[in-house]
Amino acid sequence: MHGVEVSDAPWQCDRPEGEPEQTRLAPVAHHGVRIASDQVPVDAAARSPEDVEPLVEVEVRLGDVDPYRQVATLAHLVYRRTSEPN
Repeated sequence: MHGVEVSDAPWQCDRPEGEPEQTRLAPVAHHGVRIASDQVPVDAAARSPEDVEPLVEVEVRLGDVDPYRQVATLAHLVYRRTSEPN
């Protein structure tokens, strides 16, 4: 996994460094990514917006709903910085 710097907080892709209750970040949202489109190759030829739009709509709907977001290939985890450790 790769470390990423986010708002001065060192992160790994799977979890923040340190115990969650010690961080100054509060979870805001969790979205699944590449649920319906997982079988579409990343290097696939560019498609027209009319071809892609229905797939994007399905991805957005499924990405916010369990159990689909739990089995997504990727996840977007959104956190907000807080003034005190959680």
